Amino acid sequence: MSGVKRYQNPDLYEQLAAEYVLGSMRGRARARFESLMHERPYIAYAVEQWEERLHSLNDVLPAEKPSPELWKSIAKSVTVPAQAKVSLFERLGFWQAATGLLSVAFAVALMLPQQIVIAPANGVDYAPAFVSVLESRNDKPMMYASGSMQHGFVEVRMAEMPVIPQDEDWVLWAIPRDGGAPVAVGTLLRDKMATRIELTEQEWKERMEGTGVFGVTSEPRQSNRPVSPSSEIMYQGKCLEFT
Repeated sequence: MSGVKRYQNPDLYEQLAAEYVLGSMRGRARARFESLMHERPYIAYAVEQWEERLHSLNDVLPAEKPSPELWKSIAKSVTVPAQAKVSLFERLGFWQAATGLLSVAFAVALMLPQQIVIAPANGVDYAPAFVSVLESRNDKPMMYASGSMQHGFVEVRMAEMPVIPQDEDWVLWAIPRDGGAPVAVGTLLRDKMATRIELTEQEWKERMEGTGVFGVTSEPRQSNRPVSPSSEIMYQGKCLEFT
């Protein structure tokens, strides 16, 4: 595939746009991608969409206390030369810029793959194998999914407490990117803001590998994992993998 056609592939440029916004694309690759953004308006638009989508994580992810190391890194990034301190600190613009930079640095740190950490059962932080922001039909972010095959689980965090009828279950589905049939990953808890679905290595391969989109449907309440969706998808979001 030629370079021109390659960057017309939505799956490719959406993946690159997400990595650019997350901050996992660096160095020469980042510079090349910025050139592509100027040359191709549809790639710039994809970046804008991912910026809006990931900004919504502020409403989904719980508040996290930054580590001392993170604060040191931020402080180092906004250090100014000694001879410039008086003139800069006397200007209101400096304080506005510094405050903005701190906010951006903190937000980016929370969104970076290595910083999105949820303690698994053994209490060890992990870098997720994927992230997904699931939205409603009117593009409202409703939940955030991440997971790790190494630690054997998928976790879904709600933006707000779900209201689920007593005779229904909300089921998370993994929809293969090759167009295959949706696979039920597990049932979400009805009285919790977060659900952790434990998976063996074999279950991960059967349910998670090759996922392109996650979806949530409302299903009749039952003891067994459903075989196929019985209703339309309420919430869905692309699966962004980190390799």
